[in-house]
Amino acid sequence: MKIGKEIALEAKKKGICKEWFAQMLKISHLQPLCDMYFRGSDWAMENDFPNITLLRKYFSNAAPYGFHTDFVGSVGLLNSVKHQSIAFFGNSVADVICAPFAVCEIFIRHNSKIKIVAEENAFIVVNLLDTATIEIEAENASVKVYQYGTNSNFTVSGNVEIIEKTWAK
Repeated sequence: MKIGKEIALEAKKKGICKEWFAQMLKISHLQPLCDMYFRGSDWAMENDFPNITLLRKYFSNAAPYGFHTDFVGSVGLLNSVKHQSIAFFGNSVADVICAPFAVCEIFIRHNSKIKIVAEENAFIVVNLLDTATIEIEAENASVKVYQYGTNSNFTVSGNVEIIEKTWAK
């Protein structure tokens, strides 16, 4: 069975479009699924997709593709010519160091506890959901936090903008 089949069937229950459903059915490894998550992050966040059960079952080895489920450790985001995306799910506890001039988007869900240090001239966008907790240091960087709901917590210092978000219906 292709790895995407169970994931695609769950996405179909959540209302994913026919085109993406068909793509998922053909997928046999994690990287394209992770890429699809980042490309369709608004839909995925609004529909709690993939749910924590699927994340733990299929994505426990997806760190090379930006998915960290129940991860404990440190992650460094480098100054790169391309935009970087990473996500923390479950009960992750991590320090994220964003190098000078790094540009990235970080998704933090469930019960994750993440500390972000944004170094000089980094530009970071954080999507904060569920009961996740973040601590951000951004003295000479720019960080925007999109907080979905009121159950998450944050502590910030420096140039950090908090924007409360809701799902458009």
